[in-house]
Amino acid sequence: MSRVLMAVTSHRRVQWRKVLQAQTDWPADILFDDDPDFEERVHQAEILFGDTPEGAHWLPRLRHIKWFHTSYSGVDALLPHRDEFDPQLVVTNTRDIAGPHIAEYVLGHVLNITRMITLFHEHQKQKAWEWQDYDSISDTDCLILGTGAIGQVVARRLSPWFRKVDGLSRSGTPTPGFSNVSAWPAEPGQLSRYRVVVNTLPRTPETENSVDAEFLQRLAPDAIFINTGRGETVVDEDLVAALDAEPARRAVLDVFREEPLPAGHPFWEHAQVTVTPHVAALSRPEWVLPIFRDNLDRYLAGKPLRNLVDLARGY
Repeated sequence: MSRVLMAVTSHRRVQWRKVLQAQTDWPADILFDDDPDFEERVHQAEILFGDTPEGAHWLPRLRHIKWFHTSYSGVDALLPHRDEFDPQLVVTNTRDIAGPHIAEYVLGHVLNITRMITLFHEHQKQKAWEWQDYDSISDTDCLILGTGAIGQVVARRLSPWFRKVDGLSRSGTPTPGFSNVSAWPAEPGQLSRYRVVVNTLPRTPETENSVDAEFLQRLAPDAIFINTGRGETVVDEDLVAALDAEPARRAVLDVFREEPLPAGHPFWEHAQVTVTPHVAALSRPEWVLPIFRDNLDRYLAGKPLRNLVDLARGY
């Protein structure tokens, strides 16, 4: 009986080749997108594995593929092409990685701001012994936009650090990991109760531009807004205006409408903004491999797959 052929397409192909070829018990044949015979053999492949943008490139051409597993959490690059995919295509992602790593990202930046870690480092360079009053997050509240799989993990990881962690979702359905979940849009006065607001929303028609002036201007005067979801969910100009209106507000931004962020964008030089290059949750092969291997074993055994993606909903 012939083995299943899986095609691999990733910007980390060098790393993935090394990692996969080291797996002595790998249960499928492997074809890399830079192999000389890729174009010839890929039509025999049943599984496509790799990054979301590369998947969006190949899947319309490979309508015989039965299952695509993306090494990313986000699938927004697939959405403009979903009508070109085989209707029976199964898509899974690697969102299990994202939650813990995003929680670390959020906590690190919040503590940096509230405990003035960067400020004291600058004082050290100047040999300046200058103590400052700091804020403690243990008596403040946190709000997470989006209560899906990633948001739930972030909430659980952050809960020991805050007085409470609430969620905001379209339905307002009570969800494990959150003290309370309310429905979008937030009630008047609600947003001002949170020192930290974390956006984990995916990009969908419903979420695009949803974090706008009406939302942002209601944040607390000293709010820390952190975006680890998608740049398209936030109206950039409205965020800049909300920051300008309150000098104590801060924004930590890891995702943007255009990536890399253009050199002339106002976020780069705004004193209240921290920019990071989409690194809140990376897809390193050694982290992705156990998740993909578990799903591959399930697929070959005819068992239900984990981390299924609903392309109609966009996540």
